[in-house]
Amino acid sequence: SKRHSAFLLIGAAIASAGAIACGGGSGGGTPSGPSGTGGGTTASCRTVASASRSVQTFVTGVVVAATTACTAAGTEAVCTSSFTDSQQGAGTIIQTSRFASRNDIVDEAATNPPLSLSLGTTIVMSIQGFSLTTTATNTYDAQRRLTSTTVGPVPSVTTTFSAWDSSGRPTASSQGAISYDNANRSVTRIMGLNTCTVTHDANGIIIKEVCTGTTASTTEVTVLTTQSVCK
Repeated sequence: SKRHSAFLLIGAAIASAGAIACGGGSGGGTPSGPSGTGGGTTASCRTVASASRSVQTFVTGVVVAATTACTAAGTEAVCTSSFTDSQQGAGTIIQTSRFASRNDIVDEAATNPPLSLSLGTTIVMSIQGFSLTTTATNTYDAQRRLTSTTVGPVPSVTTTFSAWDSSGRPTASSQGAISYDNANRSVTRIMGLNTCTVTHDANGIIIKEVCTGTTASTTEVTVLTTQSVCK
């Protein structure tokens, strides 16, 4: 369906626990929020995408093309996408990622592939008069490692994480396994019958996603412009 295929356009953001859509991410957080000690090497600034184009092609032949503009102000990062689904028409997606501090936005890029330091992400998709709002909320342990992501409201699904690599990135969850290829800047998530591999550029910006299984698709992203986000 159109609603389903268009929503998959931003599925990677939810799967990665709300990491900033216009960049990458790394780190973890304290129970009250990611700010705190721990994590990897930090820098004073990071580079994120301010404008991009993407084309998602499904095995069914459906194509979803989108243009996206992102801004980071204060402790929020907002990405607005206008898309066209080849079956169902045009729509919009607004994704808002929330952080405990400006530092956390920058510190997400301490590793590549990234982790998440966000408190959570809200996505509003609108198409043909239909609107769907989905929110992902993250929790962290005292070592700044992601421990759970709850996506809702209806149905509400919680994914828990039980193992992490040396950078604090989760490698095992209640939904399946997660692996990282640092040399190729990619992360692979296995969730039931679906496997998705997301590839990042040198700045940790998502540039490709390949999914197999019941929702098989390939997404190619072209970064048009970037911006620097500093602490």
